[in-house]
Amino acid sequence: MKLKVLRLGMLAKVSVNNQESSTEQHVRYRSRADIIAAILRIVTERAATKSRIMYRAFLSSSQLKQYIPILLDNGLLATNIHGFLAVTENGMRLLQLYYQLTEMMNKRK
Repeated sequence: MKLKVLRLGMLAKVSVNNQESSTEQHVRYRSRADIIAAILRIVTERAATKSRIMYRAFLSSSQLKQYIPILLDNGLLATNIHGFLAVTENGMRLLQLYYQLTEMMNKRK
């Protein structure tokens, strides 16, 4: 499946197989928590480079430069001996809490 991302300012519209949806229901802003969870989810799969995180999380380099230091300073990410970023136990705990919170919020809809 090939994904195409169209960036409109801070708004990101994702289309699958180069077929852009004309409805606005597929377009949404991501909160800071959503972006942090996306980064943690990617490095949970396996330790990753900044480039891998950037492409998999659909982030710009400036966004990545903003979020990585925050995650490192708060002990949610760590750098391993090979220079890759890996999730810490605190990062895993935060990701689990994020999943629980979004699940509770979705039940209320």
